[in-house]
Amino acid sequence: MNSMLRVLILLLKRDVKLRIFFIICCLLALVAVGLTIKTVSGFVDSKSEKVETAQTKAADPKELFNKLHILENKVRENPDNASLHIDLGKLYYEIGEENRAKVELYRAVGLSPKGDFLAKYELVRLYINLDEYQIAKVLLSEIPNTRNNDKMKKAELLILLAEMAVDKSEYLDAAKMYESALGFYNPESTQYKKIQNELAFVYERVGDYYYSGDEISKAVEYLNSSLEKKKTASAFFKLGLIAEIEGNLDEEVKKYTEDIVKFAHEHGYVKTLFGRKRVIDEVKNPNYIIRSTGER
Repeated sequence: MNSMLRVLILLLKRDVKLRIFFIICCLLALVAVGLTIKTVSGFVDSKSEKVETAQTKAADPKELFNKLHILENKVRENPDNASLHIDLGKLYYEIGEENRAKVELYRAVGLSPKGDFLAKYELVRLYINLDEYQIAKVLLSEIPNTRNNDKMKKAELLILLAEMAVDKSEYLDAAKMYESALGFYNPESTQYKKIQNELAFVYERVGDYYYSGDEISKAVEYLNSSLEKKKTASAFFKLGLIAEIEGNLDEEVKKYTEDIVKFAHEHGYVKTLFGRKRVIDEVKNPNYIIRSTGER
């Protein structure tokens, strides 16, 4: 390293053009470093300002309690207005009065069909936030489907409660909720594909549950369902293990290879366990020898 520096110094002493070029490069490097530092500091400052603004808005108790006072008066003047009870319940929850929030939302439930849906929607969200899973599940089952936007709100709750069920290892419940939510989305949408992936995970856990209880047929059913949603090495391994223990490994391998060949004929490609696509053009070739090679 030292010898390289000495050579560079000697070259700079002898060649004026090289010396000028070196100085220009150093200046450009300094300018680039300065711009980078300025950009990063500006980004950090802007993020800090946004956070401070959000905290200022969220931490304004005087404005919040003034709003609460006005809303309480409106509810006293219009006790049969479901929407006002819902708004008041949401505001009570915002200030940490969970019990009063529940009271207002329950009051709204029977006042009108609209109030019934919106109040139960807010109640389920409240119980999810309070980590009261069983009550949230019962209320969710009572929510009706009316308009399209209501259906999407119910889908949102189904996903939230399914995630909560997974956290509590209630995999059978989670599977039912994800299955219900799946029907609300377009198969081409990102959300649909995300739910499919979640279902693959949940089905595999349900398969584990049934296998631990010696309900082999149900375990195999759910592991196969998991593979239909998403090909995973773990589900394949568990199915193979079950097949080996049950003494029908050869049948399972044969069925698996037949399914793969059928898929290749239909789509022109196959996927590895880790999702890598491999095109097999030979399977559609009219020549028997070439086609057989592709199938192998």
